[in-house]
Amino acid sequence: MISFAEVVSKVEGAEKTFAGWIVKEYKQLYLKEPEIEQVVDTVVDYAEPALIIALNDCGGAAVAPEVAAVISEAQSDLKVASALIYDFGATPTAASIVAAVKNNLASLLADGHVKDAATQAKFTLIINAIGVVATAIANAVANLAAKPAA
Repeated sequence: MISFAEVVSKVEGAEKTFAGWIVKEYKQLYLKEPEIEQVVDTVVDYAEPALIIALNDCGGAAVAPEVAAVISEAQSDLKVASALIYDFGATPTAASIVAAVKNNLASLLADGHVKDAATQAKFTLIINAIGVVATAIANAVANLAAKPAA
């Protein structure tokens, strides 16, 4: 037979193990979340002026209204995604917003709105950077969804 003291000891041991697990999981989540925020903030800080430079290379808003509209929407959407990630962490909504920004900018190239090779190269760099963010957010969302509920 197991004594009462042994049962109490096992319960106390389980509590310590569970508490240790919670602390470890929280630390991992806490350490990963700022990484995503920092990556998104860095790309947004890079993308906004880069998009303006790319628009100016296309002749400006008056010459390239289609490009200007997409760039304006991209800048706005990136700010929304950044705010969502800051407030709620990696979410499916933030991932879909950033992916849509990437796809919309890529459509400018695919549709031939950006004709100059140097400007196309700038857009490609911006699109690739935003694509990295979209992938990072999507992976973070998938990792969170794959973790079993406690």
